[in-house]
Amino acid sequence: MLWTLFCLGSGYLNVLPVRAAEYVITPSITLRETYDDSVYLEDTDDFEHRISPALSLDATTETAAWQATCAWDILEYQRQDELDSVQQTYGLSGTLSPSTLLQLNLSGRYAYDYTFASTLEESGVVAERSRRRSTTVAPGSTIVLTPRNTLELSYQFNKTEYDLEDYDDYVVHGPNLTLSHDLKNERTRFLCVLGGNWTNFDQNDQDVRQRTYRAQVGVDHQWTETLQVTLTAGAGYTESKFSRTELVFVPPGSVTTTTETVKEDQTTFILDGSLSWRLEPITFSVGVNRDIAPSIYGEVMTSDRISANLGYRLAEEVQFTLGTAYYRSETGGLVEDAKWLSYS
Repeated sequence: MLWTLFCLGSGYLNVLPVRAAEYVITPSITLRETYDDSVYLEDTDDFEHRISPALSLDATTETAAWQATCAWDILEYQRQDELDSVQQTYGLSGTLSPSTLLQLNLSGRYAYDYTFASTLEESGVVAERSRRRSTTVAPGSTIVLTPRNTLELSYQFNKTEYDLEDYDDYVVHGPNLTLSHDLKNERTRFLCVLGGNWTNFDQNDQDVRQRTYRAQVGVDHQWTETLQVTLTAGAGYTESKFSRTELVFVPPGSVTTTTETVKEDQTTFILDGSLSWRLEPITFSVGVNRDIAPSIYGEVMTSDRISANLGYRLAEEVQFTLGTAYYRSETGGLVEDAKWLSYS
């Protein structure tokens, strides 16, 4: 169980517009004290001291907006110094609006972190601690077809590398298309999402390529000024192609190897839902998610997640938060049979 107190202080500096542009620099720092009675899910307790400085630069004009960010997460333990870590995240994003009917987007992110915290948060998998480098680039566009219909096109490239040799590096290409329709009540939006992930895993003994295709429909509804609900559901189809090497005994007493290409496919249910309620000073949110994503095991993993968060603002710059999550994750068994049930 974790008891966490967040203290957030931030400031900003406005620079006078130059050539119709406005620049805003926002430094911030977050201090977090945590008592953990099961550090790294081991039978040991410790106090965690975390300081997270960050800096963002925003630039806006009449037709464009850009943002550059950098954030460090410095974690130190009271007794277990070998677990101290520094994680870094850098981001760059921008939007360009040539007209009221078209918006172009581009974002990039580089993260230098550790697998234990990242995989536990993303899929509930308890992984051996290893450095991870993740680079993401995502261009996209938003087209207003009619006053109530919008088309969004996006593409995401991700490359993830691990220092630990037991984990397989991978590259992901992910195109997506989203069509949305707003009702006349201006509070309800229907969604239709088509997309996929094409993942190539870099392995020494075999080549694994997996293609995941998704089709979802859903609704986003603002029930009241303080309550919003979003739900999308559909199907996912994964096509896997990998090489398998086996030992073959050849009479009278020799041994040789044979390699064959194996193809398998799998269909699964996909769900993404959230409920958020805001009534100052209290905020409450619930999320339910089932999706397919790359994993440290050299193949994609299907993960189910249920989470809930409760926040209470004690003062303008002080907020108390309490969160819990349940995970169920498993691979398809192409490279390794892995199943995880965890909660936090």
